[in-house]
Amino acid sequence: MSRLLVREGALFTLTLLAMVVFAMPAQAEPIDGSTNGVVNAGFDSEWDSWEHGSGLTFGYDYEADPVNRFVMCLVPMSDLLLRQIVDVSPNPLWNENYHQMIIDLTVDIWAEKVEAGYGITFWLDWWEEDKNSISDPTLLGEPDGKSDPVIYMFTDLADQLGYVSKTWLTVNPFNRDEELFAEFQPRWVSVEAELIQPGGYGVGVDNFILTTECVPEPATLSLVLVLSGLALSRRWR
Repeated sequence: MSRLLVREGALFTLTLLAMVVFAMPAQAEPIDGSTNGVVNAGFDSEWDSWEHGSGLTFGYDYEADPVNRFVMCLVPMSDLLLRQIVDVSPNPLWNENYHQMIIDLTVDIWAEKVEAGYGITFWLDWWEEDKNSISDPTLLGEPDGKSDPVIYMFTDLADQLGYVSKTWLTVNPFNRDEELFAEFQPRWVSVEAELIQPGGYGVGVDNFILTTECVPEPATLSLVLVLSGLALSRRWR
């Protein structure tokens, strides 16, 4: 009788552990061991790797050496989009056998003056796993998906965080996001930003850092644990 209780207890424990793994929430912590997937993220050199609208140009970090450059608006209400397609497969945390990808994006943002209507919007685009074999991003075509926008308005930041003009603030639009790519792991991801500048004052971005990690899906881990428990119970019987 006691051996039966032990077996049933072990099976229950493994099943409970599987349920816990499946229900684990996203963790708000940096992805250790991931490399920076964005080239020229600091804009310290020419920005050939970025697609950019005619309304964007290089500025200089406020009260800093002119070598340290960032991207700002040149013409208000013009084409203020900034985009780069990133191949995340060279990342040491890439694993083509997994089908979930955790993604994290941090960016520095700046405003010449805090005023209503000024801000910056971020998106992530992606191409499905069937495009992972493509090695030339010019052959990808239009993205297969697009995230919801993450918007930072400088007046809201001033109210919430005490942000003041002409200072840099690091934001985290996609903070170790486990939901966006919960069931697949795209090789190609596009980072986009739109600078919202009605006119008069400038806003800017700098130091994009995109990190990723490929992991087994929680559902797969749960299934493995449950099957292990069943196999162990059958062996005991």
